[in-house]
Amino acid sequence: VGEDVAVVVAAGAWTPVLLRDVELYVPMYPLKGYDLIVPLEDGEERRKEHAPQRIVADASMFLTRFHDSVRITSIGEFSGWHTRPNNTVLHNLREKAQRWLPSLSNRIMGNNTRVVTGLRPFVADGRMIIGRAPQFENLFLNTGPGSNGWKLCVGAARVLVSNMLPGDGDRNNGKSIPDDMRVPREALDLVDPRGRVLHAPVFCAVASAFSSEGYVMAAVERS
Repeated sequence: VGEDVAVVVAAGAWTPVLLRDVELYVPMYPLKGYDLIVPLEDGEERRKEHAPQRIVADASMFLTRFHDSVRITSIGEFSGWHTRPNNTVLHNLREKAQRWLPSLSNRIMGNNTRVVTGLRPFVADGRMIIGRAPQFENLFLNTGPGSNGWKLCVGAARVLVSNMLPGDGDRNNGKSIPDDMRVPREALDLVDPRGRVLHAPVFCAVASAFSSEGYVMAAVERS
């Protein structure tokens, strides 16, 4: 694209992998989360002993209604960029879910329960990375919410726009945002990529080589 075209990378946990191609190091690593989607039969969704009527949670597990199913989520696992479930972790999650929902015990352990894993983009210092990438005038990042993506997405977009249109409309090709929507400078500095996202050509080359080897091995395992 031309230098006058703004590019936003909002690729979640895959942001570091994508930006290796432009020799940028992003201090982010994926945390793999596990979900069990337990199907309910007709009538069960209305019975409190089978289906929670609101979010139920403790320090490590969340249960909630999910249409005609129960969604059980827990566990955070650092294990790279693959989404294959770890059988030991999955077994422990099923066992704890059984204790919470004993009336659905057989179904939780059965084959009809769907297992979903996903990668949560965690930044090393716990702060999102939002703003202009170093070494580039037209490359912007919006990533790193960890497990709070739904909570932070609207505010993160507002921060991003304030970064992309920092001045008045006359200096930004006539584009501007209202002053009451602009994010304060101190908030922008808190999530600024500068000093955190680094130009690191050697690291990126080595990481890409190891990643390529890992992807090949994963493909061989699946076949």
